[in-house]
Amino acid sequence: MDVVSQRSAASSFLLASVIAIVFAWRATQGHPEVVIAVLMVMTAFLPIYLFATDERGHFDALFSILPISRRRVVVARFLGLTLVMVIFAAVSVGIAEILSRTGGTPIAPRELATVASCSFVAASLMIAVQMPVYFAMGAARAGMYPRAFVFAAIFGSTLLTGQIDEVPTWVLRAAASSWLGPVGVLVGLMILAISLAISVRLYTRRTL
Repeated sequence: MDVVSQRSAASSFLLASVIAIVFAWRATQGHPEVVIAVLMVMTAFLPIYLFATDERGHFDALFSILPISRRRVVVARFLGLTLVMVIFAAVSVGIAEILSRTGGTPIAPRELATVASCSFVAASLMIAVQMPVYFAMGAARAGMYPRAFVFAAIFGSTLLTGQIDEVPTWVLRAAASSWLGPVGVLVGLMILAISLAISVRLYTRRTL
């Protein structure tokens, strides 16, 4: 039911994602792996779309009168977000692979997997911070604070990356390892699981 209720948000979010891919590719030609990071970061904006749609359609009130536990509502929302993140990761890696081959700068699949894994962790962290806030307060009361956190995280990470003159050797070794991809996905899922537990606790206490 959560998927059905969010159809109106899906089209606008997908359009924004396509626009982001085009701008990212135009701005960083020769670096198709950036597409992966951009698409994964876009998933961090999903919560505001979902919870704003909830409030416009009064779905919270609907869920409260249906024989559906609040725990199931929270779990369904997290599962939906995780599924979208996995799909976006797979699609972005495919797009980056195509762009790298057509652009004449082939990138090893392991490098693309590393970028996807690190981006998955970053997106998981940004989503994990937002979700308890939205479940505790709703989109209207939360206001711009969750979105401001996402923008601050993106700006801060970009600024920090720009200040690094030389990548440490241990980072390069980790990036070249075969275990980084699975470990990154596991870390991201653990972050989301912690956020889910907090969200369930807060949403069950909220007065709708």
